[in-house]
Amino acid sequence: MSFDKLASKDGAEDDKEAGKGKKAEELMMEEAKELPGVPLSRIWNSQRQEWHMLALGFVASVSSGVIQPIFALIYSGIVTFLFDPDDAKLRSVAREYLGWFFLLGFAALTSVWLKVGLFVAFGEKLTRRLREKSFSSSLRQDMAYYDNPKNS
Repeated sequence: MSFDKLASKDGAEDDKEAGKGKKAEELMMEEAKELPGVPLSRIWNSQRQEWHMLALGFVASVSSGVIQPIFALIYSGIVTFLFDPDDAKLRSVAREYLGWFFLLGFAALTSVWLKVGLFVAFGEKLTRRLREKSFSSSLRQDMAYYDNPKNS
């Protein structure tokens, strides 16, 4: 189809499609209003089995976030010693700060690895459990439940 044919196309079909889209949106909003709300306590209770992973992931996130300010403090310490005229003192301080940077880099690597790993594992376990509950719930329904077009 050429560009001229597309440009000369009547906009009535586009209006019909837009109207269908609006109707579908309205239907979805009505269905969402009909659904009962879920209490927040029920959501938190579904995560109760993996609370230790969530807590360790939170600690790893905090430690990962603390790395940057500590890096700034170490870096500012280096800058102050760069103007020291004593070469021997400068070398010893540089070696000391080198050790701090390696330690900080290892801490950053470990905390980010733990943070990502724990939250991914937490999400996988929670998602699997919720899907199993949803599937088992759908299997326990009466056959008449699936006759309703809203449920199929």
